[in-house]
Amino acid sequence: MAVAAPNHNRSTAAATRSPSAATDVAAEQLRAELEGLVRIAARRPNLVVRTGAPNCSWSLDWLDDIVTVNPTHLVALAPDLCRGLALHEAAHAAVTVLHRILAEAHLTRIHPLLNTLEDIRIETWMRARFPGATGWIRAYNDVFYGIMRDQPLPKSRQVQFLGGILELWWFGATTPGTLPEVLAALDACREPIAAATSCQPPLDDDPAGIMASQKAMWEIVRDRILPTWERLVAMDAREGIGRLASGELREFADRMGSGYHSRARGAARLRPARATSPRARKFREISEEAARRFARQPHDERVTDASPNASQRGDGRRDAGGAPSPDGTDNYLTAWRRICRVADRLGDELLRVLVPRQRLRWSAGHPWGPRLDLRRAMQFEADPAQYRSLWCRPILPQRREPAVLLLVDRSSSMTEQGRIDRAFEGMVLLTEVCRRIGVAAAVWSFADDVRQELDWDAAVDGPARRRLGMLPDACQGNTDMAAALDAVGGAFAARRGEPKLLFVIGDGEPNRHEPTLAAVQRLEAAGVATVGLGLGNGTAPLARYFQRSVTEIPPERLVDYVADLLGKALTT
Repeated sequence: MAVAAPNHNRSTAAATRSPSAATDVAAEQLRAELEGLVRIAARRPNLVVRTGAPNCSWSLDWLDDIVTVNPTHLVALAPDLCRGLALHEAAHAAVTVLHRILAEAHLTRIHPLLNTLEDIRIETWMRARFPGATGWIRAYNDVFYGIMRDQPLPKSRQVQFLGGILELWWFGATTPGTLPEVLAALDACREPIAAATSCQPPLDDDPAGIMASQKAMWEIVRDRILPTWERLVAMDAREGIGRLASGELREFADRMGSGYHSRARGAARLRPARATSPRARKFREISEEAARRFARQPHDERVTDASPNASQRGDGRRDAGGAPSPDGTDNYLTAWRRICRVADRLGDELLRVLVPRQRLRWSAGHPWGPRLDLRRAMQFEADPAQYRSLWCRPILPQRREPAVLLLVDRSSSMTEQGRIDRAFEGMVLLTEVCRRIGVAAAVWSFADDVRQELDWDAAVDGPARRRLGMLPDACQGNTDMAAALDAVGGAFAARRGEPKLLFVIGDGEPNRHEPTLAAVQRLEAAGVATVGLGLGNGTAPLARYFQRSVTEIPPERLVDYVADLLGKALTT
């Protein structure tokens, strides 16, 4: 069921004759780009992207490897919104295997709940696998969740519950007027929802790992969330609004692009039934117009300050059963979920300042970056080895390449009051922002010894996340900051950069006063701008070593301080 190749010469000629023909050409070009994108993101070279009927939902047919897109969206919406929607379907194609675990009848009955949780799970995974695509995913969620919030609150408990799950994840709060029993159900399921959506598939291709993560997610849903959902369904039935609830459930599925399961057209993000009621048709018209208006707004007017993961608080180093996680990836992704909105916002602001669009140039062939090289992406289909050279980095005009290094204290005292966890979040923020804007950044840590955690140009891939994620569990020993400063001084000496920036996160005075002071002075003399960050009470003495310092930082505010200081350092 492959899509026939367009006649480019005829299409181009038609475009010169008719605006509608030019629109058709642009829509076809975007469709072709999305096809390459989903093949790369899912690592499935046989996936086909085709246009469906006007105003259809985006969906994946996992039996025929077809992603169906809304042709109206290709014309009316910003291309980045379409790219985000395509990535969503690609993520399902890559890691959603619920249809292999559950019988069709069972999946059909409970799929609205499963799909709601699966959307959160796979989007967390996709943003971790392709950090450069975070802006696309965020943009379309801002649009479509914003549309959902603009609609009247459903009357049924079961649909309020599903909407509440998504609102807590994305906005950090539910819509005013949500029924008390629904709020109680959401609160009771807060931890199970966090555990289920944290059952993350491996970032690298691993069919066994993908299946294991899906099974783990299903077991949590079955044992800890499904009973609550079924109680709400039963309450709706007892109140005599079962029929109303079914209609609202179909409308909710229609909004979210996740309709009822069909054996003939099975899909990970399941197709909705065709909407024929006047109310459903009116919703489609409102949604399309709202999406167009929303897509034209400046980005800063759309972003909410609420954390998108307010429902997922807790200790990220523990699995659903409470046992410590042996895989550092969990630590990294948990920290990333906490800081991702700050990182996205800062990255966008820095790109606007550092990279004037009219003079934008890109360097291709990198393992990470904020932009996909579509020409290499097409080559990837024939040569999977291209995977590590698919990304472009911006070349910052009229600036030398900055070099940023973060040095983190991992002495035993950092375990007090969760300081190492907050320092780790600061590390993730700095790393993700610098990778997003194309700035070289390295991470080192120290106690009695000093070690490099991440090299300047290393990709933040699966192995790197696993390695970095072990840092919070490695605190022991004393605070030999002097030796650490000398070691990173050697790293800076071998690295060209302008400016050279060193951020040091610690919770107290170093063991040796004079050697530490001398080490800082050597770094400053060598052109390295050093910034000391004192984490917690009693860190004021750190200012004796660093002329640029902020001390007595409340641990929960460290990410904000790192974001502010990094932004100022790179733009002044």
